[in-house]
Amino acid sequence: MQLNQYTLFFIISIISAAITLIIAVLPLRFKETNTPKAFLFLQIPIFLWVFSIGAGMVSPNEGIALFWNVIRMIGVILAPVGWIIFVLVFTQNDRFLTPGFLTVINLIPLISIILMVTNQLHGLFIEEVVFLPYGRYWVDGVWTLGPYFWVHFTYSYILILTGDYLILKEALAMSRRYRSQSIALCVATIVPLLTNISFSFHLLPLKINYDPLGFVFAGLIFAWAMYRYNLFDITPIARRILVDQMMDAMIVIDTKYRIVDINPAAMHILQINDFDVFGQPVEDIFPAKINIPKLLLSNQSQRMEFPIQRDNLIHTYDIQVSTIYHKKSRVGQLILARDVTEKKEIVDQLQKLAITDSLTGLFNHRHFYELLDTEYKRALRLFHPFSVIIFDIDHFKKVNDKFGHINGDQILTEIATICQEGLRQYDIFSRYGGEEFAILLPETDIHQAVQTAERLRQIVEDHTFILPKTKINLTISLGVATLPLDMDKKPHPEALVDWADRAMYHSKSNGRNLVSVWEESFSSQSIQDP
Repeated sequence: MQLNQYTLFFIISIISAAITLIIAVLPLRFKETNTPKAFLFLQIPIFLWVFSIGAGMVSPNEGIALFWNVIRMIGVILAPVGWIIFVLVFTQNDRFLTPGFLTVINLIPLISIILMVTNQLHGLFIEEVVFLPYGRYWVDGVWTLGPYFWVHFTYSYILILTGDYLILKEALAMSRRYRSQSIALCVATIVPLLTNISFSFHLLPLKINYDPLGFVFAGLIFAWAMYRYNLFDITPIARRILVDQMMDAMIVIDTKYRIVDINPAAMHILQINDFDVFGQPVEDIFPAKINIPKLLLSNQSQRMEFPIQRDNLIHTYDIQVSTIYHKKSRVGQLILARDVTEKKEIVDQLQKLAITDSLTGLFNHRHFYELLDTEYKRALRLFHPFSVIIFDIDHFKKVNDKFGHINGDQILTEIATICQEGLRQYDIFSRYGGEEFAILLPETDIHQAVQTAERLRQIVEDHTFILPKTKINLTISLGVATLPLDMDKKPHPEALVDWADRAMYHSKSNGRNLVSVWEESFSSQSIQDP
């Protein structure tokens, strides 16, 4: 076989058809998405397009060449439809692929196919095609376009350019890796597009159809994209699902702490309105009080919580910084921020429940002893005064028996409220148990503690408790103890509570509604509630 331009392009058309089939079938092993199936639907008309060119060239007569020309045009008509379907699936817009939509976009191609098959009867699609013999090859050297051809031409290029627009639009919102995928797809469609325009409008002074050559390049680009950018197993869809639609904020920075990727959640949280932040230093987009540079200096994972005002509310975010490595080299860092406001509120509520009395809202017995230990050690360390008050409601059992426990609970809550008003902000008030209460008084000597106890006793005595159908007055008995800073051997913190408790029972034994200060002689007295 003599190798001339016609032989060369016949070989190219067959090679192009083979490449088209190969790249159409290979992605089918990726079954996680519908993208490979949509790609196959695109490649089938392209295969018809390029194979029929080669088949037509070696036809035995002009009639068979004309038949392959019709098959070729069917591929030409269906390829743009396959392209737009593939793009919609690839960009995860396949929700539009409803039966109604598919019917609409295939309406003009269906008319085009019918007119092309019956073209010899009316010439609306192509007025005339003249095949010229060049040795053993038939070449369609003369084309006279019919009026309907321009409807097909306009519609096909609208579909192709719409697909390119959707792909490029997707690329603009992607990181560099996924942007390269989309650009590769667009280039793969533009190359055969240019070759087809060159042949259809006789832009080059050659008589051969360059479509197969264009599709050879397109096939090579597709093959390169499949393996270089994992076109079908790592698609922009995955990136959009995992990054763009995630609730957590995500920012990727390079080794110079410049922003290279940011998702919509981060832009919303940080109140960024456009993508001009790409290339900017990452610390520029965070509030000044958040020490982002400090987190970024370490190669180890770091995390912290920070508040930020959004939607007129203060939200708490947990921010985590991790280092990104590629082939053991540090290439950047990943910043993730999660809104933990609700979680923090729940944790705070649980912590509050763990340390407070559910009835009165005061600190509970267990937390009282934790705070006692803290304040006791602080007083010793600073050599500052520290006192304890224990008080009990007089004759409270009779109140419960006469008025019921519901009214008794109301009285406990009311006493907690009125006594809290008689204390300083840093005094520690707790429900010690039953009708007994305990107060820690930091920075308070014995004289100040007695004054506080007397004030509380008077507040309760002067208060009238309003119950259903009656009013009552109550009193309390109080005991006071102070940490003796002049003793060589300091007592245990629990001893202070025991001293105040004994002093309180001394008040009860001496008529109630009294304040008693612990004395050494109380240690020999038995504790009884007279």
